[in-house]
Amino acid sequence: IDPEAGIARDFTTTMYYRLLNEPYLVPIRHSIAMRANESAEEAIVRTLLSGVPPLAENVSNAFPEGTTVLDIAREGTILYVTLSKECLDDAELDAAKKQADSLLSEASYEESVRKDCRKTHSVVVVEDDVNLRNYLEKRLSVKYNVYTATNGSDGIAKTLKVNPQLVVTDLMMPDSDGFDVCRKIRQDIRTSHIPIIVLSGAGNQDDNKVRAMECGASVFIDKPVDMEFLMRQADNLIGSLRKLREKYSRRFIAEPSKVTISSMDEEILKRAMDHIERNMDNCDYDVDSFVSDMAIGRTILYRKINDLTGMSIKEFILDVRLKRAAQLLKESEYTISEIADMTGFANPKYFSICFRRHFDLSPSEFRKG
Repeated sequence: IDPEAGIARDFTTTMYYRLLNEPYLVPIRHSIAMRANESAEEAIVRTLLSGVPPLAENVSNAFPEGTTVLDIAREGTILYVTLSKECLDDAELDAAKKQADSLLSEASYEESVRKDCRKTHSVVVVEDDVNLRNYLEKRLSVKYNVYTATNGSDGIAKTLKVNPQLVVTDLMMPDSDGFDVCRKIRQDIRTSHIPIIVLSGAGNQDDNKVRAMECGASVFIDKPVDMEFLMRQADNLIGSLRKLREKYSRRFIAEPSKVTISSMDEEILKRAMDHIERNMDNCDYDVDSFVSDMAIGRTILYRKINDLTGMSIKEFILDVRLKRAAQLLKESEYTISEIADMTGFANPKYFSICFRRHFDLSPSEFRKG
C-alpha cells in the first residue's frame, strides 16, 4: 500500500482490509496494490491479481451496506473500483484490521507449514468452478504440489505433463467431462497407474457413481465436498502407490500377478517380468534389449517402470536378477558361482558385491540366515 496523507490514506487503508477479508474476491496468495488521490472527489482502488480477476458483480459485497460503488471497470487482471469517500468509519476500520490480521496470521502459518513440509507428491485438480477450484488448491497445497485445470481436456493434458500421484476431477464439465478424464487416464500407458478421485453433485443421477467407477475412478465423493474426507482419501490413494512399490522392494520377491491398480499396469509388469525371466542367464541382456522386447518408447517405459517400482530400468532388471538369486539360495543346492551364472552375472565376485548392496548380506550369509 502506498497511499498519500490525509483522508485518502485512511480510505485506502480501509479498502485494503475490506478487500483482504473477502476470501473469494482476493485470495490470500494474491497481491493487492492500492492508490489514492486526496485531491480527487473519489478514490480509486486498484487491485492487482496474479490469477483470475474477481467477478465485478461480487465487488459490492466486499463493502458494508450503504457504500456507494460509483464505477467498476476491469482491464485484463486489473480491477478498478471507484467509491465515494462517505463510507469511512473508524470503528469499522479497527474491526476490519483485527479480522484481517487474524486472516493474515492464519495464512502465514499455512505458508510456513507448506515450506517446512517436503512436498514429494503432486496432485492435478480438474474443476470448472473457479471458487471450488481455488478452495481445493488452497487446502491440498498444504501437503501436495497442486496443479489446476479448468476442464477435462486441460486436465488430461496437465496430467500427461506433470505425471502426478493423484488426480481430483469434477464430473460434469464443459469440453471433456469427468468420465472422459477417467477413461483417457486409464487407457494411456503413461498414466494408467494414477488414482482418480471424482467429485460430483449428481451422484444419484443415472447411476453416475457406478459409471464413474467403471471408467476407472478410484473414489467417488458427493458435493458439497467434505474436505477432511477428501484429504484422507488422497493420503490413502497415494499410499497405495507406495505399497505397490513395496511389492518390489529389495527384501521381497516380486509378484506381479498380485498387482491390482489397473489391468494395464498388471499386463506391463507381467510382460516385463517374463522378458527378464526368459533372459535370466543372459549376461548381455541389458536396458536396450529390454526396451526392444517391450516395444514401448524408452522414455515412456522408463517413467512407467519408475512409477510402478520406484526404480530405473537398469535397477529393475538387476533387482529381478537378485531376487531370483535369493530364491535359488534359499530353495536350491546350487553353489553361489552356479547361481551367479544362472542369474546373468559373468563374474561371481561382482555378483557377491551386488547381492550385499541389495540385501545387506553376502550370498553365503543370506543362505545361512
